[in-house]
Amino acid sequence: MSKRAIYLSGTTALESTTTAVGTMGLGAVGAGVAHRQGTSATALAAECAPPQPEITKPFAAAWLIFCLTFFGLLFLSHLRALHDTYIAAGVALFVFAALRAANAKAVQDNAPKLAQYEMEWRCLTCAGVFVP
Repeated sequence: MSKRAIYLSGTTALESTTTAVGTMGLGAVGAGVAHRQGTSATALAAECAPPQPEITKPFAAAWLIFCLTFFGLLFLSHLRALHDTYIAAGVALFVFAALRAANAKAVQDNAPKLAQYEMEWRCLTCAGVFVP
């Protein structure tokens, strides 16, 4: 059986929503809603999962770098805040561009692994993996 078929047949999408309302002495009322979604996979499906490139979140990393650089410059130097903002924005932009380029390279480097994965089959009797 193909590894992709094993992975798809053993993976399930999960989604749940919980709503709660409660009271606590003296008339205090509380309400809440929680929403969760994800996937569940069998052990065999997890073994047969397709290779994933190592992707980082460039916007989140750039925002973190911007904040750290901005506040670091603001508190550790006597430069004007506008000048600090330009330096922090430049550093964050550089980090964002570098991470985007790294992500593109990771996806490109993952293509041969994904092509090999698409050709592989797994024997359910002996657990061997082969390319027909």
